[in-house]
Amino acid sequence: MSMFEKITGNWLFFSILFLLILLVVLLLWRIRRPHLQKQPRKDIMPGFTLIYADQKQSSKKSEGFGKLLYSAKYDLRGKPDYIFKKRLGGAIVPVELKSGSIKDDPLPHPGDLLQLAAYFLLLEDIYGKRPPYGWLKYSDYMFYVRNTRKIRKEVKQTMADMRKMLEDGEGTPNASFVNCRHCICNGTVCPYGQYPVEKNQTYTMSITDIGTNGEGIGRIDGYTVFVEGALPEEVIKVLIVKTKKHFGYGKLLEILEPSPHRVTPACPVAAKCGGCQLQHLSYEGQLAFKTKKVKDHLERIGGFSGISVGYAKGMEEPWRYRNKAQFPVGGKTGEPEIGFYAKRSHRIIDTPVCMLQNKINDQIVKIIRAFLTEYEIPLYDETIHRGLVRHILTRIGRRTGEIMVCLVINGRKLPHCDVLVEHLREIEGMTSIVLNVNTAQTNVILGTEVHVLWGKETIRDYIGDVQFEISPLSFYQVNPLQTQVLYQTALDFAELEGNETVLDLYCGIGTISLFFAQKAKH
Repeated sequence: MSMFEKITGNWLFFSILFLLILLVVLLLWRIRRPHLQKQPRKDIMPGFTLIYADQKQSSKKSEGFGKLLYSAKYDLRGKPDYIFKKRLGGAIVPVELKSGSIKDDPLPHPGDLLQLAAYFLLLEDIYGKRPPYGWLKYSDYMFYVRNTRKIRKEVKQTMADMRKMLEDGEGTPNASFVNCRHCICNGTVCPYGQYPVEKNQTYTMSITDIGTNGEGIGRIDGYTVFVEGALPEEVIKVLIVKTKKHFGYGKLLEILEPSPHRVTPACPVAAKCGGCQLQHLSYEGQLAFKTKKVKDHLERIGGFSGISVGYAKGMEEPWRYRNKAQFPVGGKTGEPEIGFYAKRSHRIIDTPVCMLQNKINDQIVKIIRAFLTEYEIPLYDETIHRGLVRHILTRIGRRTGEIMVCLVINGRKLPHCDVLVEHLREIEGMTSIVLNVNTAQTNVILGTEVHVLWGKETIRDYIGDVQFEISPLSFYQVNPLQTQVLYQTALDFAELEGNETVLDLYCGIGTISLFFAQKAKH
C-alpha cells in the first residue's frame, strides 16, 4: 500500500484537516466582516423578543420597562430605547433610536456611536453576556454596529478621562461623548459642556416664539431653551431637563405671566395626547402663528426679503371638522384602549371623545369598544406582533353624509363580525363596512388587501361641484371645508383664461386637477 493510500485512508487525518480549514474560514470571515454597516431603516426585528423598552408598554410582559439601568462594575447608567433577545442563541441586542436623518453620511454621529458602545458595557454587566452587536436607527437609515474590542476600549478610556477631569481637572475630553447622556461631569468640568444653565435647575425666562412642534422658545443668557406648553409673551418658571451644545429643553413648572392668547383646551386629554399641540393657544393666536411661520420660512429658508404674506384664512368653527379618523387599538383583551398615541410614543391615550373628529365617530368608537369588550377580541400588541385588531379607520362624506368604517386586523377574519355589522348599520348614513388585512410587523397603518363586510367598498364626497369616490386607501384632504377654500384661492390666483394646461404632480386621487378643470383647457 502506497504512502498516499495510507494517509487518505485515515479518517482521523481528514477530520482534523476539515476542522482546520473550517477554523481558517471562520477566522477570515470574522476579520473581513464589517464592524459598521449602513442600511435603509427597517422597524421589523424577526427572530427577536423584546425584553426592555425605555417606556412602559401595554403588554403584560412589560414589567421593568422604563426602569433606569445601572452597572456598578462600569459605573454606567442609562435607558436604551429597546433591548431585544435573539430567540436562537439568546444574544442580547440593544437598539437606539435617533430622531434626525443621516442622509449621505457614511458614518453615524460619533456621540451616538459611543452611546451605543456604552450600552454594550452596561448590558454586559446586567445580563452576564456580551452583546455581539447593536443597531443605531435614524429616521432614514440605520447602522449595524459590532461590539468590538476597539469600541469598548474607546468608551472605557473616555470614562477614565471624565473621572480624571473630575479629580484634578486634567485629561483629554471627547466633545461628542461629553454631550451624551452618559457624561459623568454633567457640564461642570469640560469646556464643551459648560452652558449658562445647569440640568435639574430652575430658572425664570420669557417665551418669544413657537417651535415647529408647538413648543415655546425662549433664551437664558443667549442660550435657547424649548419648553413644551409655553406660549409667546409669557414669563415662566422652568426646570432644565436636557442640555445640548447649542440649545436645551425645559419642563414648564409655573406660568408667572400668562399670554393674552392662552385658553383652556377644549379636550380633556389635550396635555397627554399627541394629536394636538396648540389647544392652549386661542384660534386667533394659532392663525397669527401660522402666518408668521410662512413669512419666517420665506425669509430665512427662501432668502426673500420685504415679502408680503397674507393673513391665514381660518374656519368659522374650528372643531369637529375632520372627515377621516385613525384610532390605534390596544390594551388587554376585554379592556380595549382606543384613541391616539401619546406624544413621542406609541402608548395609547384612551379617548372616548375627540373634538376634531366628526361627532359620529364618538358613536362608532363606542359601538366597537363594546363589541371588543363583550366578545374579548384579541387586541394587537406591536411589541410582540400578536393580537388581532390594530386600528379603526373611519371616513365621512361631509356633503353626502356617507360613512365608512374600516377595521385593520392582523389576520384574515374577525370573529362575530356579523354582530358588529348589525350594530354599525343602525347608524344613519352608514354606507361601507370593510376589513383591511395588515399582517406585516410595521408602523404602516393599512395593508393593501380590503374585504367588504357590508355595503360598498367606497363612499362619495364633493369638493365644490366635483364628486369623488373614496376607498380606505385613498388620499383625500381631511378638512373638506378648508380644502375648498384653499383650492378656490389657488384657482383665483392662477387667473386661468381657459386655454392653459395644468399639471397636478403627486396628485393622489386628483382633487386639485379636477377642481382646476373647471377653468383650464387640459
